[in-house]
Amino acid sequence: MQVIEREALEQVLQELGLGASSLADARAASTVGKLLPAGMLLLGDLLPAQGGESLFLRLVDTETTRVLGSFRATREGAADVAAVCEGLATQIVARAVEAQPLTASASEGREGRLVARVGRFHGAAQGMVFDVVQRIPAAAGDAGDYREDPVGTARIASVNEASSELTVEWREGAKPDPSRLWVKEAKAAE
Repeated sequence: MQVIEREALEQVLQELGLGASSLADARAASTVGKLLPAGMLLLGDLLPAQGGESLFLRLVDTETTRVLGSFRATREGAADVAAVCEGLATQIVARAVEAQPLTASASEGREGRLVARVGRFHGAAQGMVFDVVQRIPAAAGDAGDYREDPVGTARIASVNEASSELTVEWREGAKPDPSRLWVKEAKAAE
């Protein structure tokens, strides 16, 4: 079962002249997703609770309106707001990375490093860790169908606005084809 967040998108649907039931049409859902500038929305409610507040958040994919995750935090009386939000933010980021990790093709750079087209504009930062995969086409003639074979891990050594240079540690015995290399944001350690 997939949970769909429709109430939060009501205003967008009204502007498009679509009803919530129209989202069953894949073209309508795609249109809504293309109009919104973000791939995901974080929606929520802050409710007073006994001796503090409770925060309920939902991470929503804007193209499909599917709820990617639900999160809850409670602040008791004089508890530090920053500490409560930090724990919540860690959970949200982990779920967002799992749902839509930064991914980019990579090429060989100088001194054995990789260069990938993912930079500050995309949310990359120095020190971020990526899995290095080799994309192998699964079927002849179908450009979108592939499998990913892990061949190493990489860490961003330097980052600019649109690209990054990464140091790489190859898996033992890996023989990557440089024309098929991709980097994919690694899941955060639990």
